[in-house]
Amino acid sequence: MKGIHEIGVYKSGDLRVEVVNLNNLEETVAENAAAFVGQTTVTSRINGQDFRDFYHISSAYLKQKARWRVIAAHSTRVATLL
Repeated sequence: MKGIHEIGVYKSGDLRVEVVNLNNLEETVAENAAAFVGQTTVTSRINGQDFRDFYHISSAYLKQKARWRVIAAHSTRVATLL
């Protein structure tokens, strides 16, 4: 039943992401490939309670036919505070 409750929270509008900050962003760009890694802070409110989560993020891109395409993306939550 926990999964059903969580779906209900998202559908009812009780979840709101308030702040997203990118920190320590490092970019690497080559001729047809690019990647970035960094950290992000997400502040959200769920059922009236505030949460702050920190994530390590990374993405890789490949240039094909003059367009950049995401070929991989990953995020990992590294800490949760208040």
